[in-house]
Amino acid sequence: MNSRFIIFDYFQYKLISPFSSRSCVEPGENVDFGDLVFERYYPQKNFLFDLGSYLGTNNPEIIEKNLKIGCNQSIPLYSNFSSTDNLPPGVKPLSPFNGKILKLVYPYGLSVAQKNNEQNIVINVSDPLGVSPHQISKFLLVKKGECINRGTKLAARTLNDDLTELTAVSPFDGEVISIDKKSGNIIIKKIFQEQSVKALIPGQVMSLQETPLGSSATIVSAGILIKGLTGFGSACKGHIELIESNFDQNIDRFQSTRLSNSIVVLNGIPGESVIEKLIKAGVQGMVIPSITPPELRSSVIKYKNKLSILGLFWSKIERLPENVLNFFKFRIAQWAILSVETSQFNNTLFIPTPLPPTIQYEDYLPSPGSEVIILSGKYKNKIGKLQSIQHHLADQGKTAYIPKALIKLKGIDETVNVPINNIYY
Repeated sequence: MNSRFIIFDYFQYKLISPFSSRSCVEPGENVDFGDLVFERYYPQKNFLFDLGSYLGTNNPEIIEKNLKIGCNQSIPLYSNFSSTDNLPPGVKPLSPFNGKILKLVYPYGLSVAQKNNEQNIVINVSDPLGVSPHQISKFLLVKKGECINRGTKLAARTLNDDLTELTAVSPFDGEVISIDKKSGNIIIKKIFQEQSVKALIPGQVMSLQETPLGSSATIVSAGILIKGLTGFGSACKGHIELIESNFDQNIDRFQSTRLSNSIVVLNGIPGESVIEKLIKAGVQGMVIPSITPPELRSSVIKYKNKLSILGLFWSKIERLPENVLNFFKFRIAQWAILSVETSQFNNTLFIPTPLPPTIQYEDYLPSPGSEVIILSGKYKNKIGKLQSIQHHLADQGKTAYIPKALIKLKGIDETVNVPINNIYY
């Protein structure tokens, strides 16, 4: 049937933050599915801008006389610091950030400014083009409501020699929400990438570390991990409900509160009307024997943004095997996490169990010398002896990982590394 039930008393996974972040948890703290572990951190940044180098002087009086803005004034991105008209458009002292002047430092002619990390960023396009604000219309390359990518030209002007182009470019992805022809400013709403890293399954934070890839947290969990074959949708959490037959009628008989926020296990292949009823009832996820019938697959893809679906087995499996059915019968109302597009927890249903009060990692893994069977892959059904658990060989490039087992295969002189969730012991 090519699906497997893996029972872990204890295992660990690692979360890595790919951006500058601060930890939201401490070692020893318990986390649930979806809890913040890391969030993006924007440290305050101050910049030194050498206005004197543009003016060719460090004389404080000349610098101050030519300043266009003063302390505590806001400055749009690309706005001109200088009020002098003696500089050609291409070499004007333009602000490299959207922020605020904090103070002026003399005699060096340095303006100190604070970067603005707000979502809406003001970008001046008239100053870099060397035109007055009311003239920007004929040079604009974007319009209000348009979504733009980093590097998109907002406005461009070609000088008389036809060889020089002056431009204002967006430094990030976003949406144009305002064009002000009185000030020459464009306001762009930044489209942020994921701003946080969240726990994939419940567990306890064992350690926080800094790695070359970013901040990382090691989390230990205990529970039953059920590996399916195919899934669609996003990760979700819910209590388990089981419907064995007559899906349309039995869904109608269920109280709406019972199905709401649940993960429903169906002992059969549902039609589109059943899927629609489950979504209407507030079901978060669905576990079924398989997703291979063409008509079901099209329905699953159609509704994957509303309902996460996991298929346990390959084709021609239209009913759950008796042992699998009995397994779910004893777990009705238990909480579970359905993960179908989440790194190494891809296409799994995880049913958490309480962690022991005092965790000793080695007590909850097979000991060296134990006989194990490899469940899938190149060495499927091969028997061997466990040599050691290789934590350092786990794939650090993934959002999460499960350690690997070093196994000496029986009958052949070969030693292999396989993920610990791919062995039976």
